[in-house]
Amino acid sequence: MSENPYNELNPTAVKATIRLQKHIDAMHEIRDKINHSLAKVNADNLTLALTQKKNLSLLQKKYDELSGELTPKLQTLTKNDAIDNDSLMSLIELLESEFNYILTIENIIETTRELKNNPNIPPEHREGLIDGLTKFYDGLRMELAMAAAK
Repeated sequence: MSENPYNELNPTAVKATIRLQKHIDAMHEIRDKINHSLAKVNADNLTLALTQKKNLSLLQKKYDELSGELTPKLQTLTKNDAIDNDSLMSLIELLESEFNYILTIENIIETTRELKNNPNIPPEHREGLIDGLTKFYDGLRMELAMAAAK
């Protein structure tokens, strides 16, 4: 067996895997930027979340590019490609995770926008929405603190 496991792999597949990793890294960088900005939001400054709309759009664009590039490739992968079944499942899980993250942040931003622009939300509903958003931000801060402690 050779020391470099990539020696026996399709060079095109290796390049594609490297390009894929760079794309994923770029998505994670945007996601980290969003998370760190949203971690500054609390009940007193909820509209600060609205500043992340551009970053979320950028993340959505990167996700669309990645999923658009991957979908046809995932359908044609063979055992000789630079990806094994475990890696394939990891990619699928990553895409699903990113999709769910994007939906969650879209919902957070839309709820915040609705709170800001709709004075007709009944007070008890408004309180519930603010409470839910505050809990989300508290959880995000806790998650970031735990990740930083690792």
